Amino acid sequence: MNAATHFRSQLQAGLQRTGAEQARILVAVSGGPDSVALLRGLLDLRDDCGLQLIVTHFNHRFRGEDSEQDARFVAALAEQNQLPCIQGQADHAATVVREESARQVRYQFLEVVANEHQATHIATGHTRDDLVETVLHHLYRGTGLTGLRGMPWERQTPPARIIRPMLAISRETVIGYLGAIDQDYRQDASNGDITLTRNWLRRELLPHIRERFPRVDEAIARLAMQAGETAALTQWIGQQVVAAAIESQTPQAVELSVTILTEYPRAAIREALVQLWIDQGWPRQEMGYDRWNELADLAFSITGCLTLPGAIEARRSGPWLRLRQL
Repeated sequence: MNAATHFRSQLQAGLQRTGAEQARILVAVSGGPDSVALLRGLLDLRDDCGLQLIVTHFNHRFRGEDSEQDARFVAALAEQNQLPCIQGQADHAATVVREESARQVRYQFLEVVANEHQATHIATGHTRDDLVETVLHHLYRGTGLTGLRGMPWERQTPPARIIRPMLAISRETVIGYLGAIDQDYRQDASNGDITLTRNWLRRELLPHIRERFPRVDEAIARLAMQAGETAALTQWIGQQVVAAAIESQTPQAVELSVTILTEYPRAAIREALVQLWIDQGWPRQEMGYDRWNELADLAFSITGCLTLPGAIEARRSGPWLRLRQL
């Protein structure tokens, strides 16, 4: 199987996995190799998979004229392939790259465009390499089981489902495909800046790990898949536990039966409390592993009271664990 056929086969499998056949897809194209390969691959599969494609590009204006050239490159690529192209840009040119804030602004733009153009899916060019880097990033910062998932194949963000159909494809395969079809792409000079965590992982750490463990990418991707499956299972268990334990519930307060809660293992209780926080819409940003454990301890105590982030009070009172937003 040649490089082009191999890539298309893997991409089609990714589309099937994310339910994106017969879909109207907004394709996020930065101009770099991954997103350009995504667009060209979707074009190759357009007829077989019944796809309608819209190209979009967001200019963060991080890199001056280089950023402007990226935008022009993407517009030209869309025009060459007779595709609509919607572009947006940051209000002000930034002097410091902030990875997380840039990501949030970009996704907000994509969601607005998807709504305006009735797209059913938003496709991004994340590869297996991105998945591996994300898992390592989460691991070194400190993460639980959920963080080991890295990034999901898909997630629902109304009005469109965000999909990553290239998540099982290596960057090496991407470059091989682009070479096979003689497709050029843009190079981002900032990718060499190892003060950015993801670039340091990609350029400094991972090459050393791969020398010792050549199949480490496959191993980490497999771990991410297993973590995702296990996290989904524990989430389901937590939902069952909290549903069984709730005695009363309002938007500001919940009363849980300690008798029912303490029938379950501590891990199930922690997950039940996480699901409760989600259901209530209470803030979870500062509710790390230690705080969830403190709350689980309270369920096993005779008396006690905690004040938690988001001004949530938890009180053990008789056979009840009472939670309320102050």
